[in-house]
Amino acid sequence: MRRRDFLISLAVCAAMPLRAIAAAALPYREVKGPSEDASKVLAFFSLTCPSCRNIHVGLSRWSKTLPKKMAFEFTPVVLPDRQSVVGARAWYAAKLAGPASLDTFAERAYALIQDEGFSPDNPKLWRRAAAGAGIQGFEAAWQRVSPAQLERAAGKLSAYNIQATPSVVIGGRFVITPDDTNGDISLFFNLANGMVSRVMGAPA
Repeated sequence: MRRRDFLISLAVCAAMPLRAIAAAALPYREVKGPSEDASKVLAFFSLTCPSCRNIHVGLSRWSKTLPKKMAFEFTPVVLPDRQSVVGARAWYAAKLAGPASLDTFAERAYALIQDEGFSPDNPKLWRRAAAGAGIQGFEAAWQRVSPAQLERAAGKLSAYNIQATPSVVIGGRFVITPDDTNGDISLFFNLANGMVSRVMGAPA
């Protein structure tokens, strides 16, 4: 085991209850993604997911601390159901129309779905979220979202065998979730930083 792996495992195990330690080999899953993701961090999320809501702002802030060589991308979960497809299309429409307002759009959408009970396939939800974020031209952007964008997101979900949200894929090599740090968000971001350093070949 490499020194960095050991230190990460030591920190994570220190935060775990005894019953969880036996099941935890390493606090990440190693994968082999496409070469196009070698310099990317993909954060898989769903606007219906309370855990995603709790960490969304933190992920957005953390993304701004990444090295310039690592691009960050929130990637909506696309499953074979209408609600997730509509939700992903809304996200990409907001990204087209108001990329600087995505954090506010996400905040409004999370609140409308999780607090006010709006269904993700209700057009009023997305109009209200866009208006609340001050995004102009949302409906025109909606028409510009291509099926290829949605298929790409669905393909990434499948390629990395994402089973839980939020999940973060780093450099196409490692998948981590807050569950890997027993829900400790501070430790999760420490783990994420360690994985980014490892992908970039930083010295141990």
